[in-house]
Amino acid sequence: MAVFDLAGEPAPHVYAMAPGRPFFDDLVGALLSDYAGKLDALTAIEIFVPSRRAVRSLKEAFAAQAPSGVILLPRITAVADLSEDDTLTASLERVDRAVKDAPSAAIKRLKLAGIYRDALAEAGEPISWVGALRGASELGKTSDQLTEYGIDAGRLAKLRDEPAIAGSAEHWQANARLLSLVTEAWPAWLAEQDLMDQRERRALLLSALCDRLEDQSDAELILAAGFLGTSPSSEDFLRRVARLPNGAVILPALDMHMPDDAWEEIRAPDPQSAYRSLLKDGFGVPRSHVRPVPPKGTDEGEARRRLLSLALMPAKSTSGWAEAFAAFRDDPSASGARDGLEVAVAKTMEEEADFIALTLRAQLEKPGKTAFLVTADRGLARRVAAKLAGWGIDIDDSGGAPIAGSYRATFLRLIATLMAEPSDPVVLAGLVQHQLFGLGMDAQERRPLVQALDLFLRGRAPRKGWDGLFQSLHDAWRPFMPQKRDEAEELTARIEGFLRRLRDVFEKPVEQAGTSVGALLDAHLEIARTLAATPDENGEERLFRFEDGEVLEPHLAQLRGRPELLGEVPLKDYPELFTALLQGPAFRPPGGQHPRLAIYGILEARLQTADLVVVGGLQEGVWPGDAAVDPFLSRSIRKALGMPSPDAEIGRVAHDFLDFAAQPQVLLTRSERAGRSPARASRLMIRLESFLAKLEPERSYDAAPRLRAWRQARYGADGPAVPAPRPRPAPPADERPPRLSVSAVATWLRDPYAIYAGHVLGLKPLRAYNEAFGARDRGDILHKLLEKYADWAKEDDGLSIEERLRTMLPDVLDEYDMPEAQRVLNDRFLHQAIANFAVFEREAQRRGKIIAVEERGEMEVPARERRILVHGRADRIDQTTEGLAHVIDYKLGGAATIAEGAAFSPQLFLLAMMLRDGGFAKLGAIEPGQVSFIKLTGRDSREVEKIWHPSTTTTRRHSLGDQLKDDLEGFEEKFHAWLDRSYSDETPMTSQLHPYRSDIAGDFDDLARRAEWEREAPDDE
Repeated sequence: MAVFDLAGEPAPHVYAMAPGRPFFDDLVGALLSDYAGKLDALTAIEIFVPSRRAVRSLKEAFAAQAPSGVILLPRITAVADLSEDDTLTASLERVDRAVKDAPSAAIKRLKLAGIYRDALAEAGEPISWVGALRGASELGKTSDQLTEYGIDAGRLAKLRDEPAIAGSAEHWQANARLLSLVTEAWPAWLAEQDLMDQRERRALLLSALCDRLEDQSDAELILAAGFLGTSPSSEDFLRRVARLPNGAVILPALDMHMPDDAWEEIRAPDPQSAYRSLLKDGFGVPRSHVRPVPPKGTDEGEARRRLLSLALMPAKSTSGWAEAFAAFRDDPSASGARDGLEVAVAKTMEEEADFIALTLRAQLEKPGKTAFLVTADRGLARRVAAKLAGWGIDIDDSGGAPIAGSYRATFLRLIATLMAEPSDPVVLAGLVQHQLFGLGMDAQERRPLVQALDLFLRGRAPRKGWDGLFQSLHDAWRPFMPQKRDEAEELTARIEGFLRRLRDVFEKPVEQAGTSVGALLDAHLEIARTLAATPDENGEERLFRFEDGEVLEPHLAQLRGRPELLGEVPLKDYPELFTALLQGPAFRPPGGQHPRLAIYGILEARLQTADLVVVGGLQEGVWPGDAAVDPFLSRSIRKALGMPSPDAEIGRVAHDFLDFAAQPQVLLTRSERAGRSPARASRLMIRLESFLAKLEPERSYDAAPRLRAWRQARYGADGPAVPAPRPRPAPPADERPPRLSVSAVATWLRDPYAIYAGHVLGLKPLRAYNEAFGARDRGDILHKLLEKYADWAKEDDGLSIEERLRTMLPDVLDEYDMPEAQRVLNDRFLHQAIANFAVFEREAQRRGKIIAVEERGEMEVPARERRILVHGRADRIDQTTEGLAHVIDYKLGGAATIAEGAAFSPQLFLLAMMLRDGGFAKLGAIEPGQVSFIKLTGRDSREVEKIWHPSTTTTRRHSLGDQLKDDLEGFEEKFHAWLDRSYSDETPMTSQLHPYRSDIAGDFDDLARRAEWEREAPDDE
């Protein structure tokens, strides 16, 4: 007997396939069986499927089963019932010429945002335009549901007066008023524009299609295959097709094993709740009325389907679970329930992605075999795709990616931010380093400019605005500024010219745009085209090519085509608004479809089949997700309006789990942790794993041990990780630096590897962007203040030392662009430092005079067969009344003792040697009589007073007279011995040989992998 022999069969004609069956293969098998010997008649069949992907799969199934390799296909049409953004095909649009166009989702969101903002303003609760857009996203979903269920303003008005709502919480009453306004204002605007809502349009088109099928269809057989019937319009479509004399509906994954009494207890969110509602309320028939589509070939999944039906039984029917399971386990056929089913529980999300990627990769080792991953977790999908890329496998993620995070949208978002704040260093550096940035230059011309600007932007953030950028460019204290004046002037001029070109591109369009979002968007794209241009291509071509550009261009064109809906915002809010405007569209990154592997979202995976199915991310809150919380419709309001519960969507996802878990070969995966938090197993997995554990106590279905072993082999994780040894490079002596600053000598004494990396390898640490104001900046400010004081000290204007320093302080703070908050925080510190300096300075004036401030000196010293130039800069040098020199080093903190200085911070002694030997060209040779660390911090000024008196304590901060001679003589002997050792081929340049503190990182600690070897280093190192 023919499968689809409808003659004499009572309507409605409803068929179904069992969970786990290859839907389209079985459908095609049944049709070819019915039409054997008359395949030409297939062209008289009309088949409707939910999506374009389903059309493709059905055609592939026909091609695979064509008896002679060639076949005439039925008419196959995608109704696109599964996604909010799906639309009817062009062939359906021609059914009813009276059907009007519908605005895009982006335009609807804009209009609803305006309605939402106006409604809140009228209620005395004003909201920003960005906030209105975010609210409109949720309001749009609610509006779609209201339209889908035919709920208009009149129905909502009546609802407000019903006792259940009138006595409800005040915010729900306010929402009811807001929804009434939306259901009035939105249709009114559509009527003005001669448009109709997309949901209404689709319902009308489906209704018109059904009219045509009932009145005019010449098809021999009409099939609606693969629908769930989860909306009123699709349910009506299925009902009308099923009642056609030549029409039938084919449902996927209907559970025929569940007992009738349990079936009657099904409610959302149970897996088959959508079908129970469709059969009972839509078709008006019991489940027994449904006719099965026979499987193509042998069906070995019966035992698995029985197990899943038992495990996922409605809660109210679980009283007999134990007896039902015992009967199932004792049935000889139950032994096949576990065949082809595996479960893998990973410890982390990263491990789960590895499990899945390894499983998919292994499938490629089997000739011709296919596999796909289905998951609701897009993060997991991206991880798996990235791991497969490590094998050179580009895999199709049908879920796509948000356009806002795409390559070209990121470029536009950077520009939007700079329109409002051009001096943001991270954004400006990101823009000029973006590969779309051209500014009319080729790479050879652009690269040195970008590198120079990047150096300028590092360190503390520049001043605000374009003017602030140019002013900051001339700050001598910024780290990018070279020491040599000619180099500094050349670099500054190059960066300044580059910044002027950028300002010319941005400034005028932004000023002319004002606050109109439409004008700002036009200016934005004008700027983007200019910045993207190169000598070989114009900016328009580069902006809107490839996958993301092809989605971005029409989306922006839609927005620009409705400037009246875009509103106005202050310029400072435009970047956030632009990001909000990009929400909605998705694009598929380049890579294309793999012939044998795929990654699907839940909707995309429906009706798809493969030799192996991997179901990933089976955590609670992911699969199934939490019940949607509608901010505008409470459960009580939905019930009063006759709308389905939010739990219905959970039921649909549970239905998908049933279908995927019934596949002949399936791997179910989940992670024990989500980020740093424990993850709960999906309620569906808890049920299934409980039954599996009882069915097979030896847990042979557990794939985690095997996959974990594969993972260890993949990453070479054989045993515990071995930390890297402490680096001890020993370059030849002639490769060691011929010049050393006095601070570099101090670095070499503590961390020789830093000298190796910086001087031998030529590496330079890069400062971070947006560095916070810190101790280094505070020290620079005090040094500059005291340098300026030295110039003033030559004059006498009647002010005291403290008065003069406090008078100069604001100008120095401005010069160093000290933030206001830091001025408040450091006020006491700065004034205490001034007070301590004044105590020192009064005595210093009595004992001598200032002869040099921030003066540079140098000297040559022998190091085996070489001569090494040691150079440095003295904070201050005084000449005493006896004609001796007093070398001074200002300190803001730390030990700063003579003993520590001689051992590891020898700047004072080296400067004293230079001075003695005539290394300061402007001063000549002067015998040093004292060296001192002047600690400016601390409230006890007696510490400063002590430097004028001899001391033998180990904590002394000065050395003078005969004591200095002895200290200097001892230091010189050790220094020359150290030079001879350090410039030897055999002496290694060991990392962190004598670290000051273990919690202070060096510039090259990461390169030396200090964190690894430091834990393993013996105590005597």
